[in-house]
Amino acid sequence: MKLPDRYNEVRESLPSTEVSFGCGGIKLFSLAEIENGQLGYSVAPDGRSLCSGETGAWQPNWVVIGYETACGDPLFIDIRGAALPVFTAIHGEGAWEPVQVVHLSKRLRSVLESSPGPFHTTKPKGNLRGT
Repeated sequence: MKLPDRYNEVRESLPSTEVSFGCGGIKLFSLAEIENGQLGYSVAPDGRSLCSGETGAWQPNWVVIGYETACGDPLFIDIRGAALPVFTAIHGEGAWEPVQVVHLSKRLRSVLESSPGPFHTTKPKGNLRGT
C-alpha cells in the first residue's frame, strides 16, 4: 500500500508502537502491518472495496494506522491533507463519525513519548452509543 512519504517518515521515527494509559491505550501498526490493518474498514476479506464515498461510510482517503486497545476503535489518517490528521471513530455504530484526535507530526511523537491526553476525546451524550 502506498502511503504518503510524510507518514512513512514520521512512523519510522516514532520511539514506540504502543502506549498504555489507565485501562486502555493505543497501538500503531508497523509499516508492514498497514495493508492488513485495512481489512474490515476500506477492504472486505474478499478484496472488494467497502468505501462508497457516502456520508457515514468509510472514505477512500482514510487509512487505518492502528487502534485504541480497550475497545479496538480504529486510528486512521486522512491522506488528502498535508497535515495528515489522525482520527478515531466508534466501530459497530452503523455509521462512521470521525473525531480528530491529533495531527500527525511531532505532536503524535509527544503522545507516544509521554502523555495520552490528546487521545481523550469527548462527544455530546446523544452521539455516544445511543445514550
